[in-house]
Amino acid sequence: SFVYVLPTSRRLALIEHTTFSHERLPVERHLAAAHAWAADRGLPQLVVDETESGAIPMGLPFTVNRAGPLQIGSAAGAIRAATGYAFQSILRQAEGIAEQVTSRLIGGEKGALAAPETTPPWMRFGDAIFLKTLARAPLQGSVLMERLLSRAPDRQLLSFLGGGASFLAALSVMRCVPKGPMLRT
Repeated sequence: SFVYVLPTSRRLALIEHTTFSHERLPVERHLAAAHAWAADRGLPQLVVDETESGAIPMGLPFTVNRAGPLQIGSAAGAIRAATGYAFQSILRQAEGIAEQVTSRLIGGEKGALAAPETTPPWMRFGDAIFLKTLARAPLQGSVLMERLLSRAPDRQLLSFLGGGASFLAALSVMRCVPKGPMLRT
């Protein structure tokens, strides 16, 4: 588990408690963890304006059904298995579909539209290693994520989490993660 904060003003922030788990945890447990996190840092009593909860399907394998109507987003494999990030992948899918539509309208090409793959095979392989590491040693998740989020360069990190990093940019991010747990997988 880990907590991250997204300030929206001087007095407001989104505080999210995230857990990698096979089972969905009760909202109360997430709220208690967020309050404990704030108290550990000497923050004043939190006033909760709104809450939300959800579950992002992370993990492997994920198969995409290419038959039938055009699919985009999670139905077309846009959720990155190891991070749960999807927004950047969905944008890449939309751009790819728009290019296909344009080529059909202008160039007269035929054929069914399809959401393009958004995560390269080498990145899916890395995701598999990361997820196997978490399955083997779940307590390592917070250590791996803390190191990744605190040490990776911001621009490369965001691209990496969304699955859009080049191989070299991804390497600059992956060097921030402890190697031991990953190599044992």
